[in-house]
Amino acid sequence: ERVKVQYIDFGNTEELNPSNLVELPKPLTSLPPCAMKFVLHSLWCNNNQDPSSIKFVKDMVEGKEVDAYTTARLSDHTGFFAEIYIDGTCLNEKMLENNLA
Repeated sequence: ERVKVQYIDFGNTEELNPSNLVELPKPLTSLPPCAMKFVLHSLWCNNNQDPSSIKFVKDMVEGKEVDAYTTARLSDHTGFFAEIYIDGTCLNEKMLENNLA
């Protein structure tokens, strides 16, 4: 009786009652998303809900220019596997160095 909704631009999800859903007006359906989904290539997070891991990633990327080098499309076509660089520093490697993945 509930549906899971994923918001494209922020990536967060929530479960809603279907009666709360509305159809987007046609002009809004043709706009490209402002964000892209990336999964860190060759990494498996120890705990993707861990507040310290989330803070680490936010501190690394928030407000900064990020270079994403895609390595493959996700099998569900919702985004890409990628290596992420911030000012020449590889986020993937930093996650490993800090035992977060």
